[in-house]
Amino acid sequence: MVRLLVCVLWLAACQDEQRIVCGTVADCPGDATCTAIECAGHICKYNNYPDQSLSPLNQPGDCKQIACDGQGGFIVMVDMTDLPATSAQCELARCSADGMPSVTAAQTGTSCGSSMYCSDTGSCVECIGPLQCPGSDSACASRTCINNGCGIAYTAAGTSCGGGKHCDGAGACS
Repeated sequence: MVRLLVCVLWLAACQDEQRIVCGTVADCPGDATCTAIECAGHICKYNNYPDQSLSPLNQPGDCKQIACDGQGGFIVMVDMTDLPATSAQCELARCSADGMPSVTAAQTGTSCGSSMYCSDTGSCVECIGPLQCPGSDSACASRTCINNGCGIAYTAAGTSCGGGKHCDGAGACS
């Protein structure tokens, strides 16, 4: 009924081409992936995006790019650089060869900052083992890594540390 009334009012425009009457852009059918759709003057207008341009509907982090073909169509391509977002330093973002995004924990021991390492739970911690802690071990003191924090364990006072000397219980050999 509305279309008939509009065509009567715009008889010349309705004779030569098919026009779709609209009140808003929501009334205009079509796929907006590579076509700009608008409702102008109560008529749906369609403008295709140029060939090889990227669709405005591309989603960041989905491992895909939508490229327009200049005629309203499109192709979806895998984009290995369109990585998903990560929320922690010890997470790795990846795209599979078929364009599926994933986020996985980094390998235990991977560096995640200055003197920091990824734990087996995906946290960035001070140490995984005592060898990652600063300093060196001696007969009277050993580096420790307890609950992912560095520390020092002292040998008991009076323990021989060689050459007739003994540990003092605070790391010194005298």
